[in-house]
Amino acid sequence: VTSARWTAVWGPTYAITAVGQLVPVPWIVPSDQIEWFVAAGTSAVGLAWVLRESAEVVEAGPAFAAREGDVCALIAEGEALLSRGAAHQAGVRAWHAHGINLVVNLAIGIALAVGYDKAIAGAVNVAIGAVLGEVTILTAPRRLVSAWAEYQRGEVPDAEGVSLSVGPGGLVLRF
Repeated sequence: VTSARWTAVWGPTYAITAVGQLVPVPWIVPSDQIEWFVAAGTSAVGLAWVLRESAEVVEAGPAFAAREGDVCALIAEGEALLSRGAAHQAGVRAWHAHGINLVVNLAIGIALAVGYDKAIAGAVNVAIGAVLGEVTILTAPRRLVSAWAEYQRGEVPDAEGVSLSVGPGGLVLRF
């Protein structure tokens, strides 16, 4: 999965979910509205996380690939870009991302249960939020991690993946 495609799927999913959870609020009994506001807020947190996780190499890649100049400097810059992108993608799926997902969702559920006497809403929010968060994390792109490892081993990445090579006019970054 490419970073752009992942963001294009999960960004609107969280945005539509957040808005969809706010739409019925005017018709909901005031004492139950907090559940809907919290659910929409949780979805907004998911949206912010997805937008934050867009990889630098995807954003910088096209402009970088079009650049010309000193080949050695471009290779060094391309290596750094690929290395940072790989580290970023590895971090998105690291154990701490799963931990943060679970802690945030548990905290929200506990706040609903204890602070607003909404134990069922809290449990539902934890269950749905944790599962949706885990699916989001587990589907996050990871191609740059393997592309960086291949590059470090001197292997040629497959045509479908990320490649860094010297071509006419300078360094070429393909993804």
